[in-house]
Order: sequence, then C-alpha cells, then structure tokens
Amino acid sequence: MAIDLADVAGTGVVRCAPKILQGGAKDLARSTTYALAVLERRETGISAGINAAPDGRDTAVAAFVAEVAGWDVDYRLVAAKG
Repeated sequence: MAIDLADVAGTGVVRCAPKILQGGAKDLARSTTYALAVLERRETGISAGINAAPDGRDTAVAAFVAEVAGWDVDYRLVAAKG
C-alpha cells in the first residue's frame, strides 16, 4: 500500500491484478493527493495493490481485508481496475 502523507485521513483505491508495480502505486497515491488538495481537502492519497493470479484472487482479497480491517486509521478505499 502506498500512502503519500502520514498521519492524516486518506482516500484512494485498491487494485487487484497478477502484477501491480510499486512505482505505479506510489505515483497514483501522489496524484490522488494533488487532486484532493485542489478540492481543498487535507487528506492523503492512497493506492493499494493486491498481487494475485485469477485463481488465487479470493484468498488474496480476503487476506488484504483481514489485514486492513484492524487498522486504526481513517482511510477510505474503493475498488479500481487493475
């Protein structure tokens, strides 16, 4: 998961694909931060990637959800295309 700014609320996307590059996730988080700033929202951009082959997708998504469900942060994530 790429988080552009620490210690603030955040908005972003979660993508699931066989290969999601870390650099692309960081760039997407940064561009989301800029978009939020234009809207005068003091939030960080977030981009999460779940690397999973189609046959392992359900298990990988369940593991991701279990991991982030226990986090004590104010992040809002939506699904995006891989």
